[in-house]
Amino acid sequence: MAQKTPFDNTYYKRFYGKVGVHNAEKIAHLAQGIHSLCAWWGLPIRSGIAKNSHRTLFK
Repeated sequence: MAQKTPFDNTYYKRFYGKVGVHNAEKIAHLAQGIHSLCAWWGLPIRSGIAKNSHRTLFK
């Protein structure tokens, strides 16, 4: 069985560099898209919690 590589800070920096994958403008468009889809489906977003540099959790 292959060993899993954790998707941690070291992994992220190795494959995506120090500047990340998206700039602020692309992240804003993504956030707007998520917000719009949730509004369309009638799902309230109570909060968005930034978690690490590569993942965001929504409640």
